[in-house]
Amino acid sequence: MKKGILIVLGIFLNCLSFALAKEIELEKIVVTPYRTEILSETGSTSVEKIDISEMEVKGKTLLKEAISESSAVIFVSNGGLGGDTSIFLRGHNSYHTRFMLDSIKIYDPMLTSAYYNFAHFKLAGIENIEISKGPQSSLYGSDAIGGVINLISKRGEGKPKFIFQQKMGSFNTYEESLEFSGSKDNFDYAIGIIREDSGGFSCAKEKNNNHERDPYHNLNAYLNLNYKLSDKTELELLSRYIYAKYEYDGSSWIPPYLPVDDDDNYAYDYEGILGFILKQSITDSLDYKFTLSSTNIYRKGWEDSSTDYWYLGKTYQVDNQFTFIPFNFYKIIFGFDYLREIGDSFRVDSGWISDFPKETTYNKGYFLENIFNPYKNFLVSFSYRIDEHSSFKDKDTYRLSSSYLFEKTKTKLKASYGIGFKAPSLYQLYAPATAWGPIGNTNLKSEESKSYEAGFEQGITDNLKMEITYFHSQLKNLIDFISGQGYVNIGKARIKGIEGNINYKLIKNLTLSLGYAWMDTENKENHAELARRPLNKIVFKLKNEINRLTIFFDISYIGHRYSDTSGTQLLKPYILSNLALNYKLRDNLEIFSRFENILDEKYEEIQGCQTPEFSAYAGLKVSF
Repeated sequence: MKKGILIVLGIFLNCLSFALAKEIELEKIVVTPYRTEILSETGSTSVEKIDISEMEVKGKTLLKEAISESSAVIFVSNGGLGGDTSIFLRGHNSYHTRFMLDSIKIYDPMLTSAYYNFAHFKLAGIENIEISKGPQSSLYGSDAIGGVINLISKRGEGKPKFIFQQKMGSFNTYEESLEFSGSKDNFDYAIGIIREDSGGFSCAKEKNNNHERDPYHNLNAYLNLNYKLSDKTELELLSRYIYAKYEYDGSSWIPPYLPVDDDDNYAYDYEGILGFILKQSITDSLDYKFTLSSTNIYRKGWEDSSTDYWYLGKTYQVDNQFTFIPFNFYKIIFGFDYLREIGDSFRVDSGWISDFPKETTYNKGYFLENIFNPYKNFLVSFSYRIDEHSSFKDKDTYRLSSSYLFEKTKTKLKASYGIGFKAPSLYQLYAPATAWGPIGNTNLKSEESKSYEAGFEQGITDNLKMEITYFHSQLKNLIDFISGQGYVNIGKARIKGIEGNINYKLIKNLTLSLGYAWMDTENKENHAELARRPLNKIVFKLKNEINRLTIFFDISYIGHRYSDTSGTQLLKPYILSNLALNYKLRDNLEIFSRFENILDEKYEEIQGCQTPEFSAYAGLKVSF
């Protein structure tokens, strides 16, 4: 019955498109996140794009360094350079944000809440990043309650090109990378490797007599191949390998459980992503995209002679997508996808053994999206999806969005409403009980959300633009752990806020931008603020190009927030400021330097865990 709704909606919207066919004029503009390009500059979804080429000029190579520049994103690292990294997109939990490499979902099924720890992901091989805000479950299924961060792979073009980069700096850090790309006839390629070695720093504070540094080692390698069999058929191969080794601190056994030095603790992280993509133009109005992919994340560690552990999480994914364009002003995107996840783990802790049984779940999703652009300045989209999960009943999600552009005043109004869900993780479902009580719960329901947003974009002059958006989310069935009961659905939360951006090109080579986010969060169970979400975040950025010299300056204010869920560990606001310089000695040779935390601010992302003070890096980039 529910699947029939997809067919009925498709027929109805097709009929509507015929009625409007005579009133259309088009301009082709690329906008996401609609699983496809849309045909209007009046996109109705809040999307923030990050230019990776600018990150490279700044000397930034980590994914978390790039997305930290967004005022809508807060990330928190639990420890030194290798610490688990959490992201809060518009205040939602890490496991409410979906990470994708092109059309491949990347995450660790064996993390407690099944999300992606992107601490080790390098920007090498990535062309740009799109942060799509608001619920996207109606297109992508579970996890996309807060939004989607899509990493778009780099493709080779033109003559063969080599790029070598060397960087060194604070904490005895050295980084090298080599990339090779190009194209010939119908074949293009991009391949690269980047390695980082650092003496690191300790999460445990030195003022508490903790002096041990925690070294960090990272290697990323990628291969992107693309071959056009014909004008209508294209094949693509994507692969990435990530390796990291790092030490981490322990914690005290008495409240408030602050980090303490532990020179025995170290961990390894191995990640593999492999994807095969087929793109086929069946007719002039019908395209097909097939994606077959897998991910593999293996983590292991050692704490002492009687304590070690390993975790293995795998996924197998299939995605079938059809794009039908009966008219220039109307697109229908429909298809189905399949996700299978497998988890296994083993831990020995001072003689106590925790053996997680190998478990598997699967999800089948059916989706439909209709995108109307009946007038040049008006766009409306509706998406609907059904998910069939092996561990709970079917989930229906939908999203409706619209926008209108007033050309005379250069004002665009936009609004959307949608619902989302997050499936329970393998650990939450199947973790075995201990002597202290149950853990996993196969009766868990999925977490659910209802969200809406409204805003406007205003072009004041050709060089001055601003955007303001109000967003509001209600969440229920949040999964939490209760001693003696295990994981249960008890949580409710509310998130609301305002985010705004102003971009001003003051003169030809001088650009200023200001981003602001105000966020009000509440845990409905104890009425405390949600942990680690600041009330305010402000980001000011400046870019100035003077002949061959490019100067970047940014300063951020992070407001007060609580480190714990009970609202008792208040963290002070702080200000971070960074400076980056890049000078082109020749067209194929540039040198760069970066100075981080130039105010030498002492701040905490987590109570008791220290963060880097003033640090400096320099390097060179050669292309030939």
